[in-house]
Amino acid sequence: MRIDLSEMPIDGTDNLFLNIQVKTIEKCNLLESDFEVAHQQFVLQEKINFTDRKDSNEEITLLEDEELLTVRSAKQKFIFNKSNGNLARWLDEKSNEKLLHELSEQFTRAPLDNDIGVSEVEHIEPNAWLERWKVVGFYELKTLLKNMIIQAIENEVIISVQTDYEAKGKIAFSTIREYHIFRNGELLLKVDFKRNIEFPEPARIGLSLQLAEKAENVTYFGLGPDENYPDRRGASLFGQWNLRITDMTTPYIFPSENGLRMETRELNYGRLKVRAMGQSFAFNLSPYSQNQLAKKGHWHLLEEEAGTWLNIDGFHMGVGGDDSWSPSVAQEYLLTKGNYHYEVSFKLT
Repeated sequence: MRIDLSEMPIDGTDNLFLNIQVKTIEKCNLLESDFEVAHQQFVLQEKINFTDRKDSNEEITLLEDEELLTVRSAKQKFIFNKSNGNLARWLDEKSNEKLLHELSEQFTRAPLDNDIGVSEVEHIEPNAWLERWKVVGFYELKTLLKNMIIQAIENEVIISVQTDYEAKGKIAFSTIREYHIFRNGELLLKVDFKRNIEFPEPARIGLSLQLAEKAENVTYFGLGPDENYPDRRGASLFGQWNLRITDMTTPYIFPSENGLRMETRELNYGRLKVRAMGQSFAFNLSPYSQNQLAKKGHWHLLEEEAGTWLNIDGFHMGVGGDDSWSPSVAQEYLLTKGNYHYEVSFKLT
Protein backbone atom coordinates (compact mmCIF):
# COMPACT_ATOMS: atom_id res chain seq x y z
CA MET A 1 0.00 0.00 0.00
CA ARG A 2 1.21 3.51 -0.80
CA ILE A 3 0.05 6.54 1.18
CA ASP A 4 0.74 9.95 -0.33
CA LEU A 5 1.08 12.63 2.31
CA SER A 6 0.46 16.30 1.70
CA GLU A 7 3.50 18.53 1.96
CA MET A 8 4.30 19.26 5.59
CA PRO A 9 6.94 21.47 7.22
CA ILE A 10 9.77 19.27 8.46
CA ASP A 11 11.55 21.98 10.39
CA GLY A 12 11.48 20.77 13.98
CA THR A 13 8.86 23.30 15.10
CA ASP A 14 6.15 20.73 15.85
CA ASN A 15 5.42 17.05 16.45
CA LEU A 16 4.23 15.13 13.40
CA PHE A 17 2.68 11.66 13.71
CA LEU A 18 1.01 9.40 11.17
CA ASN A 19 -1.71 7.33 12.86
CA ILE A 20 -3.16 4.40 10.90
CA GLN A 21 -6.25 2.52 12.06
CA VAL A 22 -7.75 -0.65 10.59
CA LYS A 23 -11.51 -0.85 11.23
CA THR A 24 -14.35 -3.09 10.16
CA ILE A 25 -16.61 -1.58 7.51
CA GLU A 26 -19.62 -3.74 8.27
CA LYS A 27 -20.73 -5.81 11.23
CA CYS A 28 -19.24 -9.30 11.04
CA ASN A 29 -19.57 -12.15 13.51
CA LEU A 30 -18.87 -10.67 16.97
CA LEU A 31 -17.47 -7.37 15.69
CA GLU A 32 -19.61 -4.30 15.19
CA SER A 33 -19.05 -1.98 12.25
CA ASP A 34 -16.32 0.63 12.77
CA PHE A 35 -14.58 -1.65 15.30
CA GLU A 36 -10.82 -1.08 15.46
CA VAL A 37 -8.87 -4.30 14.89
CA ALA A 38 -5.39 -2.75 14.64
CA HIS A 39 -3.54 0.53 14.77
CA GLN A 40 -0.01 1.77 14.23
CA GLN A 41 1.68 5.11 14.84
CA PHE A 42 4.65 6.44 12.89
CA VAL A 43 6.73 9.31 14.25
CA LEU A 44 7.53 11.61 11.32
CA GLN A 45 9.08 14.40 13.36
CA GLU A 46 9.68 15.20 17.01
CA LYS A 47 9.56 18.80 18.10
CA ILE A 48 12.88 20.35 19.04
CA ASN A 49 12.29 21.79 22.48
CA PHE A 50 14.02 24.94 23.63
CA THR A 51 13.70 26.42 27.08
CA ASP A 52 11.24 29.28 26.73
CA ARG A 53 11.65 31.16 29.98
CA LYS A 54 10.17 34.64 29.80
CA ASP A 55 12.03 37.14 31.93
CA SER A 56 10.33 39.13 34.64
CA ASN A 57 11.05 42.34 36.46
CA GLU A 58 9.94 40.76 39.72
CA GLU A 59 12.58 40.69 42.43
CA ILE A 60 13.49 37.44 44.19
CA THR A 61 13.75 37.71 47.97
CA LEU A 62 14.93 35.27 50.63
CA LEU A 63 13.78 34.87 54.22
CA GLU A 64 15.34 32.26 56.49
CA ASP A 65 14.90 31.06 60.06
CA GLU A 66 15.97 27.92 61.94
CA GLU A 67 13.26 25.72 60.41
CA LEU A 68 12.19 27.24 57.09
CA LEU A 69 13.61 28.89 53.99
CA THR A 70 11.18 31.11 52.08
CA VAL A 71 11.80 32.26 48.52
CA ARG A 72 9.47 34.94 47.16
CA SER A 73 9.21 35.13 43.38
CA ALA A 74 6.51 36.50 41.03
CA LYS A 75 4.35 37.29 44.09
CA GLN A 76 4.48 33.59 45.06
CA LYS A 77 6.14 31.96 48.06
CA PHE A 78 8.17 28.75 47.92
CA ILE A 79 8.74 27.52 51.49
CA PHE A 80 11.32 24.79 52.11
CA ASN A 81 11.66 22.52 55.13
CA LYS A 82 15.26 22.84 56.30
CA SER A 83 15.14 19.49 58.14
CA ASN A 84 14.71 17.44 54.95
CA GLY A 85 15.12 19.85 52.01
CA ASN A 86 11.58 19.30 50.73
CA LEU A 87 9.34 21.99 49.27
CA ALA A 88 6.87 22.14 52.17
CA ARG A 89 4.50 24.89 51.01
CA TRP A 90 3.75 26.78 47.83
CA LEU A 91 1.59 29.89 48.05
CA ASP A 92 0.28 31.56 44.90
CA GLU A 93 0.00 35.32 44.32
CA LYS A 94 -3.24 35.40 46.36
CA SER A 95 -1.66 33.39 49.21
CA ASN A 96 -3.68 30.28 48.29
CA GLU A 97 -1.96 27.08 49.39
CA LYS A 98 -1.07 24.88 46.40
CA LEU A 99 0.23 21.89 48.38
CA LEU A 100 -1.40 19.74 51.06
CA HIS A 101 1.67 17.53 51.43
CA GLU A 102 5.24 18.50 50.69
CA LEU A 103 7.08 17.63 47.51
CA SER A 104 9.20 14.64 48.49
CA GLU A 105 11.16 11.89 46.79
CA GLN A 106 9.59 8.47 46.24
CA PHE A 107 11.15 5.08 45.46
CA THR A 108 8.34 2.58 46.16
CA ARG A 109 4.94 1.79 44.71
CA ALA A 110 1.74 0.33 46.12
CA PRO A 111 2.35 -3.39 45.38
CA LEU A 112 0.90 -4.89 42.22
CA ASP A 113 -0.42 -8.43 42.16
CA ASN A 114 2.73 -9.25 40.19
CA ASP A 115 4.91 -7.70 42.92
CA ILE A 116 3.25 -9.97 45.48
CA GLY A 117 3.21 -13.11 43.33
CA VAL A 118 2.25 -16.21 45.33
CA SER A 119 3.50 -14.77 48.60
CA GLU A 120 1.02 -15.14 51.49
CA VAL A 121 1.06 -14.19 55.16
CA GLU A 122 1.77 -17.76 56.26
CA HIS A 123 3.76 -18.75 53.17
CA ILE A 124 6.19 -15.97 52.29
CA GLU A 125 7.80 -16.13 48.85
CA PRO A 126 11.21 -14.48 49.47
CA ASN A 127 11.84 -13.82 45.77
CA ALA A 128 8.65 -11.78 45.32
CA TRP A 129 9.44 -8.13 44.68
CA LEU A 130 7.31 -6.96 47.60
CA GLU A 131 9.12 -9.24 50.03
CA ARG A 132 12.53 -8.18 48.71
CA TRP A 133 11.64 -4.50 49.15
CA LYS A 134 10.17 -5.09 52.61
CA VAL A 135 13.04 -7.15 53.99
CA VAL A 136 15.63 -4.47 53.16
CA GLY A 137 13.41 -1.67 54.49
CA PHE A 138 12.43 0.29 51.37
CA TYR A 139 8.98 1.02 52.82
CA GLU A 140 10.51 2.42 56.02
CA LEU A 141 13.27 4.67 54.70
CA LYS A 142 14.88 7.18 57.04
CA THR A 143 15.69 10.57 55.51
CA LEU A 144 19.11 11.99 56.40
CA LEU A 145 19.79 15.54 55.22
CA LYS A 146 23.52 15.90 54.52
CA ASN A 147 23.63 19.55 53.50
CA MET A 148 21.58 22.40 52.06
CA ILE A 149 23.37 25.13 50.12
CA ILE A 150 21.63 28.34 49.06
CA GLN A 151 22.86 30.63 46.27
CA ALA A 152 21.19 33.88 45.21
CA ILE A 153 22.28 35.23 41.83
CA GLU A 154 20.86 37.89 39.55
CA ASN A 155 17.91 36.07 37.99
CA GLU A 156 17.41 33.03 40.20
CA VAL A 157 17.86 31.32 43.55
CA ILE A 158 19.53 27.90 43.58
CA ILE A 159 18.99 25.54 46.51
CA SER A 160 21.14 22.40 46.47
CA VAL A 161 20.07 19.60 48.81
CA GLN A 162 22.09 16.43 49.41
CA THR A 163 20.14 13.60 51.04
CA ASP A 164 20.83 10.02 52.07
CA TYR A 165 18.00 7.51 52.47
CA GLU A 166 18.76 4.88 55.07
CA ALA A 167 17.20 1.40 55.06
CA LYS A 168 17.70 -0.56 58.29
CA GLY A 169 20.98 1.15 59.11
CA LYS A 170 22.46 1.11 55.60
CA ILE A 171 22.41 3.83 52.94
CA ALA A 172 20.15 2.62 50.13
CA PHE A 173 19.89 5.79 48.04
CA SER A 174 21.61 9.17 47.83
CA THR A 175 20.32 12.15 45.90
CA ILE A 176 21.27 15.70 45.08
CA ARG A 177 18.24 17.88 44.37
CA GLU A 178 18.91 21.24 42.81
CA TYR A 179 15.98 23.66 42.93
CA HIS A 180 16.20 26.66 40.58
CA ILE A 181 13.61 29.35 41.29
CA PHE A 182 13.43 32.03 38.59
CA ARG A 183 12.01 35.53 38.66
CA ASN A 184 8.98 34.47 36.60
CA GLY A 185 7.83 32.03 39.31
CA GLU A 186 9.10 28.88 37.61
CA LEU A 187 10.64 26.11 39.73
CA LEU A 188 13.09 23.86 37.91
CA LEU A 189 14.11 20.72 39.81
CA LYS A 190 17.19 18.74 38.78
CA VAL A 191 17.74 15.39 40.49
CA ASP A 192 20.86 13.24 40.57
CA PHE A 193 20.16 9.80 42.03
CA LYS A 194 22.61 7.15 43.18
CA ARG A 195 21.68 3.74 44.56
CA ASN A 196 23.51 1.12 46.58
CA ILE A 197 23.71 -1.77 44.11
CA GLU A 198 23.84 -4.27 46.98
CA PHE A 199 20.11 -3.59 47.43
CA PRO A 200 17.27 -4.75 45.15
CA GLU A 201 16.32 -2.46 42.29
CA PRO A 202 13.70 0.13 43.35
CA ALA A 203 10.21 0.28 41.87
CA ARG A 204 10.57 3.91 40.85
CA ILE A 205 12.81 6.97 41.05
CA GLY A 206 10.66 10.03 41.35
CA LEU A 207 8.60 12.51 43.33
CA SER A 208 5.29 12.65 45.16
CA LEU A 209 3.15 15.63 46.17
CA GLN A 210 -0.42 16.23 47.26
CA LEU A 211 -1.95 19.12 45.36
CA ALA A 212 -4.62 21.24 47.01
CA GLU A 213 -6.51 21.56 43.74
CA LYS A 214 -9.19 19.17 42.49
CA ALA A 215 -9.80 19.73 38.79
CA GLU A 216 -12.24 17.85 36.56
CA ASN A 217 -9.86 17.37 33.63
CA VAL A 218 -6.19 16.85 32.90
CA THR A 219 -4.33 17.59 29.67
CA TYR A 220 -0.97 16.08 28.80
CA PHE A 221 1.25 15.34 25.84
CA GLY A 222 2.56 11.80 26.10
CA LEU A 223 1.48 8.18 25.73
CA GLY A 224 -2.22 7.45 26.13
CA PRO A 225 -5.06 7.44 26.39
CA ASP A 226 -5.04 4.47 28.80
CA GLU A 227 -2.48 3.61 31.47
CA ASN A 228 0.90 2.39 30.24
CA TYR A 229 4.09 1.06 31.83
CA PRO A 230 7.59 0.37 30.45
CA ASP A 231 6.69 -3.20 29.49
CA ARG A 232 2.98 -2.58 28.88
CA ARG A 233 2.77 0.23 26.33
CA GLY A 234 2.27 -1.49 22.99
CA ALA A 235 -1.30 -0.24 22.53
CA SER A 236 -0.52 3.36 23.52
CA LEU A 237 -0.16 6.30 21.15
CA PHE A 238 1.64 9.60 21.46
CA GLY A 239 -0.78 12.48 21.51
CA GLN A 240 -2.24 15.52 23.21
CA TRP A 241 -4.75 13.93 25.57
CA ASN A 242 -7.55 15.72 27.41
CA LEU A 243 -9.11 13.32 29.92
CA ARG A 244 -11.43 13.45 32.89
CA ILE A 245 -9.59 13.02 36.17
CA THR A 246 -11.80 9.98 36.85
CA ASP A 247 -10.24 8.31 33.79
CA MET A 248 -6.75 8.62 35.25
CA THR A 249 -7.18 5.73 37.70
CA THR A 250 -7.65 2.06 36.86
CA PRO A 251 -9.97 0.43 39.46
CA TYR A 252 -8.32 -2.94 39.94
CA ILE A 253 -10.24 -5.11 42.42
CA PHE A 254 -7.11 -5.28 44.57
CA PRO A 255 -5.87 -1.68 44.99
CA SER A 256 -2.35 -1.10 43.72
CA GLU A 257 -0.13 1.26 41.75
CA ASN A 258 -2.14 2.21 38.65
CA GLY A 259 -2.81 4.81 35.99
CA LEU A 260 0.76 5.65 34.94
CA ARG A 261 1.24 7.67 31.73
CA MET A 262 4.71 7.51 30.23
CA GLU A 263 6.82 9.56 27.80
CA THR A 264 5.17 12.77 29.02
CA ARG A 265 6.56 16.07 27.77
CA GLU A 266 3.99 18.37 29.38
CA LEU A 267 1.22 18.02 31.95
CA ASN A 268 -1.48 20.60 32.74
CA TYR A 269 -3.75 20.10 35.74
CA GLY A 270 -5.70 23.04 37.10
CA ARG A 271 -3.25 25.93 37.24
CA LEU A 272 -0.20 23.66 37.45
CA LYS A 273 2.01 23.08 34.42
CA VAL A 274 4.76 20.44 34.63
CA ARG A 275 7.27 20.23 31.77
CA ALA A 276 9.99 17.72 30.97
CA MET A 277 13.38 19.35 30.69
CA GLY A 278 15.36 17.01 28.46
CA GLN A 279 14.05 13.47 28.82
CA SER A 280 10.35 12.77 29.33
CA PHE A 281 8.74 11.77 32.63
CA ALA A 282 5.94 9.45 33.74
CA PHE A 283 3.10 10.47 36.05
CA ASN A 284 -0.16 9.47 37.64
CA LEU A 285 -2.90 11.56 39.24
CA SER A 286 -5.18 10.06 41.85
CA PRO A 287 -7.50 10.88 44.75
CA TYR A 288 -5.73 8.07 46.62
CA SER A 289 -2.23 8.11 48.07
CA GLN A 290 0.21 5.27 47.44
CA ASN A 291 0.01 4.60 51.18
CA GLN A 292 -3.76 4.07 51.09
CA LEU A 293 -3.57 1.94 47.94
CA ALA A 294 -1.03 -0.29 49.69
CA LYS A 295 -3.15 -0.75 52.82
CA LYS A 296 -6.68 -1.33 51.52
CA GLY A 297 -7.69 -4.82 50.43
CA HIS A 298 -10.48 -3.95 47.98
CA TRP A 299 -11.18 -1.04 45.67
CA HIS A 300 -14.57 -0.22 47.21
CA LEU A 301 -12.87 0.35 50.58
CA LEU A 302 -10.81 3.28 49.26
CA GLU A 303 -11.73 6.74 50.52
CA GLU A 304 -11.09 9.84 48.43
CA GLU A 305 -8.55 12.13 50.04
CA ALA A 306 -8.36 15.91 49.98
CA GLY A 307 -6.90 17.46 46.85
CA THR A 308 -5.10 15.28 44.30
CA TRP A 309 -2.01 13.09 44.61
CA LEU A 310 0.53 13.60 41.83
CA ASN A 311 3.38 11.14 41.36
CA ILE A 312 6.12 12.08 38.90
CA ASP A 313 8.69 9.48 37.91
CA GLY A 314 11.95 10.06 36.16
CA PHE A 315 12.14 6.26 35.96
CA HIS A 316 9.72 3.40 36.71
CA MET A 317 10.37 -0.35 36.54
CA GLY A 318 8.20 -2.71 34.53
CA VAL A 319 5.19 -4.56 35.90
CA GLY A 320 5.95 -8.06 34.60
CA GLY A 321 3.07 -10.46 34.24
CA ASP A 322 4.49 -13.14 31.94
CA ASP A 323 3.12 -15.39 34.67
CA SER A 324 1.54 -14.65 38.05
CA TRP A 325 3.74 -16.71 40.31
CA SER A 326 7.29 -15.43 39.74
CA PRO A 327 9.09 -12.05 39.61
CA SER A 328 8.83 -11.88 35.81
CA VAL A 329 9.91 -8.30 35.05
CA ALA A 330 12.44 -8.59 32.22
CA GLN A 331 15.97 -7.37 32.96
CA GLU A 332 15.69 -4.50 30.48
CA TYR A 333 12.78 -3.04 32.48
CA LEU A 334 14.56 -3.04 35.85
CA LEU A 335 16.31 0.02 37.29
CA THR A 336 19.70 -1.66 37.45
CA LYS A 337 22.01 1.32 36.93
CA GLY A 338 23.87 2.91 39.79
CA ASN A 339 23.16 6.50 38.72
CA TYR A 340 20.15 8.29 37.22
CA HIS A 341 19.29 11.90 36.38
CA TYR A 342 16.06 13.70 35.52
CA GLU A 343 14.71 17.27 35.42
CA VAL A 344 11.19 18.70 35.62
CA SER A 345 9.80 22.22 35.70
CA PHE A 346 6.80 23.42 37.75
CA LYS A 347 4.89 26.63 37.06
CA LEU A 348 1.48 28.15 37.74
CA THR A 349 -0.45 29.42 34.72
